Amino acid sequence: MDLQIFQDSIRQRFKLDFKPDFFRFLGDAVEARIRATEKDGLDHYLQIFKSDPEEISHLVNLLTNNETYFFRENPHYRLLTQRLIPELLKNRSYISEPIKIISAGCSSGEEPYSLVLALVEVFGEGVTDQIEVIGLDIDHDVLHKASMAVFGTYSFRGMDADFRNTYFNQFAGNRSVLKESIRQHVKFIQHNLADWPYPEQARGADLIFYRNVSIYYQMNTQDAIFENLARLLAPEGFLLTGAVEVTHHDIGKLTLKKDKALFYFCKETTTSELPAFLSDRSLPPAPAQDLSNKAAQSETKNTPIPATSKTPVTSDALTLEEVLALAEDEQWELALNKIDEQVTQHPNSPTAYSLKAYLLLQLNRDQETEQVCQQALEKNSLFLTPYLLLGLASQKNTDHTEAVQRLRKAIYLDPSCWLAHFHLADSYRETGDTEAARREYGVTLKLLENSGLDNHGLPFYRSHYTADQMSGICRDQMNKLALL
Repeated sequence: MDLQIFQDSIRQRFKLDFKPDFFRFLGDAVEARIRATEKDGLDHYLQIFKSDPEEISHLVNLLTNNETYFFRENPHYRLLTQRLIPELLKNRSYISEPIKIISAGCSSGEEPYSLVLALVEVFGEGVTDQIEVIGLDIDHDVLHKASMAVFGTYSFRGMDADFRNTYFNQFAGNRSVLKESIRQHVKFIQHNLADWPYPEQARGADLIFYRNVSIYYQMNTQDAIFENLARLLAPEGFLLTGAVEVTHHDIGKLTLKKDKALFYFCKETTTSELPAFLSDRSLPPAPAQDLSNKAAQSETKNTPIPATSKTPVTSDALTLEEVLALAEDEQWELALNKIDEQVTQHPNSPTAYSLKAYLLLQLNRDQETEQVCQQALEKNSLFLTPYLLLGLASQKNTDHTEAVQRLRKAIYLDPSCWLAHFHLADSYRETGDTEAARREYGVTLKLLENSGLDNHGLPFYRSHYTADQMSGICRDQMNKLALL
């Protein structure tokens, strides 16, 4: 089945750089729509795909699993009513100015309507005079559907029957329509989140919900959208992402904050925009001037040293390869002697210090591991590996509170380091923070599914488990934590 025309049409329609795996199930989705439209094969379905402007939305909904429903990720709505809205009301300059709330990537409208419903339920209908809710989405057809506010039973998975009967009226079939008293307080605007400028009505947002949208885009598109939303946000405003998206957007544009087990972002104006736990990032990185080969270049990218290299062999590169070969054979003492030569010859190399710290950790020389990691960070405070090793050292000493802080620093430097997320989940579990542990196992699972074991953050990594087996461990832990 030739699916290129569908891929091209979706990319052209939505003008976004989707991840390659976004189209992984495109063939299954097309076959499902052929059955749903009762067309006789691909050629007949292609005719309706080209002629019906709503059909492309049906197809994309299948690719994104159409996971929108009322009060999805319900803890965010408790955070909204108990913490964020009271804070915004308290800090509001003029009582006549409504609090502007944006649902970015609002799809068929369940999220922005949930925002109004949550506030009305807690603060009463009078709160609608103090808020302004706007839904943004690129798809004109899905926005039309959202404005109609007619929903099927699938949209009510997060809502009990009494609540539904209070705010909805029965419609044709098994569908329900939202009452006008709620519907009138949400405006919908068509806009591509990756494009700047945003519509004037959306400027100066006090609160942005941007949840479970960025997971479908390539990293450059993710960064562009998040930077746009950070610009859109008013000073002291808040931004919420989906649980699995937090670390991907913790890039210094907004300050990461925590309320119990929930993370959210704030546009602070009185302090540094970096989280307090990473204030030492203000130190400039030391220039990598000790080695000229490919291994040295990896220092500035926070990537592990390759065990083999196709670059011209120098004495430095040979020494590093010898160390890695010895380490892979678990000849820790011999490897340590070799890396000591590198540290002596290149005292400004964070790579050499990090590899030495890794070897010391394998030899259970914990105090020396700590000292060498600190020396590595003195050379380059933005180097991932020392923070990861410090976290592992804390875990070995069962100091899981300290391990959490250190591993969070590692994740800040590289949110895609699955090993840091995995060990952070372990430490959260040991400290009794089950929600945070489940979240981090979930992030680890996503990273393993997307990239395998490659991005581990260590000088080298030899696992007794495959990526699928590690994913199974994460699922097992998540299931166990769900029972607590």
